[in-house]
Amino acid sequence: MQGAEERRLRLMNDTPQGGAIEGNAADDALMVDQGLSSSVDKSNESNPGSRRLGEYLGCGPDVIRRALERQRELRAGGVKKRLGELLVEEQAISSEDLSAATLHQRLDRLSSCPIFSDLGKKDLMQIRDLVSEGSVDEGQEFINQDEPGKSFYVLVQGRALVLRRDKDGNEVHLAYIESGECVGEMGYFAQGRRSATVRALEDSLLLEIKYDDLVRVFQIAPKLSVHFLNLVTERLRRMNLRFQEMVMIGRGG
Repeated sequence: MQGAEERRLRLMNDTPQGGAIEGNAADDALMVDQGLSSSVDKSNESNPGSRRLGEYLGCGPDVIRRALERQRELRAGGVKKRLGELLVEEQAISSEDLSAATLHQRLDRLSSCPIFSDLGKKDLMQIRDLVSEGSVDEGQEFINQDEPGKSFYVLVQGRALVLRRDKDGNEVHLAYIESGECVGEMGYFAQGRRSATVRALEDSLLLEIKYDDLVRVFQIAPKLSVHFLNLVTERLRRMNLRFQEMVMIGRGG
């Protein structure tokens, strides 16, 4: 049976090679209007993880614009299809083109995350095959305090809030997660039990790595285990400081 956390995170249909993942359609439309669909925006050259799928496909702006118009028409009728899927249906690209673009995009997204940024391309390509992607809506809680979980996430796009609820349901805000940061890593050391709730503050895109795959990830890139432990140590330090601040506030000090 699928867990509550897995139901909350809408994973996009993965293929054995890594899956077809796409960016936000509105942003793709803006990219088309700016004439960026067939070339890399200079603002993205220093941050390849922010590149949209259309930039990897090599389609002209008119082709993508037509596909986006079709996407909006279908959505108005209650049918949801991804941009790449429509481009394949219209034979503007092949399914192989879409798969290759998707894998290239995911590789860039991994390399742009600080925890993976100093890994070589060979290691990243192996890790990429253990990563899936998903999206969460603004206001959605995709990790819940005291519930079991099976994964940790890297926030590729968006922003999230880490919080705990006391026995009366009052929220204590612990931290904000920004693009490129990890969340959910502490559950790996607590048999998957979540120590806090995480709520998306805006529509967000996530990379997901299953706890069961982390051993393989650490075998591929041993220095990543050091990064991971440093991350957990720093998060615990910050959480303890935050709790101390809340206690002092509660005492009127």
